[in-house]
Amino acid sequence: MPSIAPRAEAILILDSEGRRMVAKYSRSFLLAARAKQATFEATLFSKTKNVKMGSDSEVIMLENKIVVFKARADLVIYVVGSRDENEL
Repeated sequence: MPSIAPRAEAILILDSEGRRMVAKYSRSFLLAARAKQATFEATLFSKTKNVKMGSDSEVIMLENKIVVFKARADLVIYVVGSRDENEL
């Protein structure tokens, strides 16, 4: 039975240079593959690094995932979900 509650597949906090501060991956998304996590995070940061700090939340599609992110001070907070989830 599919879940009716939205589910985040990953929550990440990267610094202003793209280094991981905190990361939590779900079981279905890159959980055991540290190298794949690092590659995903580098790709994610390269796609979002030019966003103005303090701007509204932004939404992108990356590797068939919806990513909602917000840049604040020297951190960027990302929430990654399935493309079938509602990003709002």
